[in-house]
Amino acid sequence: MHHFNILEPITDSISSDGPNRCLFRGENGMEGHYKPTKADLETVARTFAEAFYDYPLHKYLLPDDATRKREHLRIGMVYAIFGYKFGNLVATSEDCEGVMLYASGKDVDPTGLQFVRSGALRLLLTRWGGTWAMRSFKVGKAIDTMRRKHAPDPHMYVTLLAVLPEHHGKGYARRLLAPLFKSADADRIPCYLETFKANNVTIYEHLGLELLEECPVAGTPLTLYSMLRRPPV
Repeated sequence: MHHFNILEPITDSISSDGPNRCLFRGENGMEGHYKPTKADLETVARTFAEAFYDYPLHKYLLPDDATRKREHLRIGMVYAIFGYKFGNLVATSEDCEGVMLYASGKDVDPTGLQFVRSGALRLLLTRWGGTWAMRSFKVGKAIDTMRRKHAPDPHMYVTLLAVLPEHHGKGYARRLLAPLFKSADADRIPCYLETFKANNVTIYEHLGLELLEECPVAGTPLTLYSMLRRPPV
């Protein structure tokens, strides 16, 4: 299959037996997680793409429906490659009903070079890439500000969590988060995530996270919801 020809030079450069480099803890995945391989990247990308197609953040970054429908797979592949090469990328199974990218520690910020090496440069060279990049930068500053405010100490950071729409309500988000919570509890550190979808707040609260702040993102139609799960006392 050749749905991602524009990114094949990047995926071809990835070792088939595992990530080239893992900056974050847990490079082999946690118990209860499936660790995607290079062969799974297209499946991972499709999960990201389909789960985020109507997500408020992605509708803001790429507001034209036709363009988003045409390009969302390429964006999903950037997320998949980034997670595979530089982060902790895990899934519910090899079918990737749900996928998650997380980081651990105090310094969990990805770099621009890492995204370039994951294929983002090719997105920037498209007709819509400039707008996408500027809006991403604006939202990224708000995300960083809120996370540093509410999770200034070492923590687990759920960077991305996606479940295929047809699998909503089947417990896949819980299956992804439960091993993460267990590891964080063992290390006595909190878990932090943010969402731009109000309906997700109730779901995450049901899974044990607390809403800390609801913050409109200046200059955008977005609202950022910061959520934290503290380790048990």
